[in-house]
Amino acid sequence: MICSLFREYKLPFPLHEYQKQDISYLASVTRSGNFSEVGLGKTIVSIAIALIHGLYDGIDKILIVTPPALTYQ
Repeated sequence: MICSLFREYKLPFPLHEYQKQDISYLASVTRSGNFSEVGLGKTIVSIAIALIHGLYDGIDKILIVTPPALTYQ
C-alpha cells in the first residue's frame, strides 16, 4: 500500500525505513497517535496516513492536534 501510494504521489525525498514502519502500523489501526521524537518526520508520516485513510478507507475528516505555537507557522 505504501509503495503504490508514493508512486502516485511523488515525494521530494525518500522515506526512511522507520517512517515506512510508522506508516504501516498507523494505517493498520483505527485510532492512533504519532509521538515520534522531534525531527523524525512526523509531518510526512501524518500526510501519508491522511492520504491512505482518505483514498482507501473513505475517511473524510481527520483531527490533527498541535501545540498552539505551531498554528502560526
